[in-house]
Amino acid sequence: MQKHSNGTSGSGTAVPASDANRRILLLTGLSAASALVLASLYPPPLLLAVFSSLLLLMAMATGFTAIMLAHRPLAEHLNFWDKAALLTFAGLAIGMFVDAEAVRTFLEAQTQGGADTASAAPGAEKP
Repeated sequence: MQKHSNGTSGSGTAVPASDANRRILLLTGLSAASALVLASLYPPPLLLAVFSSLLLLMAMATGFTAIMLAHRPLAEHLNFWDKAALLTFAGLAIGMFVDAEAVRTFLEAQTQGGADTASAAPGAEKP
């Protein structure tokens, strides 16, 4: 029976490595799923860009958590460092499929549309 890098689970008892691995993989999947749900709230041209950015932000937060919990990067089982690495890899891999031109075109169209609707607001003066 192997222990977490700090020697125990949160309750002070030893945790088998397979349970620790399963827990980290589950947390990684839940993190990626929550990032996908949040990214799906954005328009389709921005979906991959937002998803990639959210994954990278989650990876940074997970790395910070690993530092705060004093997890060892080269532990015998998966820990938060491995979760951060998986999220970083996924974020960078998905970022390769972002069409920067489509994102730029969409954002420019939204900026132009926003300026036109602001000037057409009730009470706005006509030139």
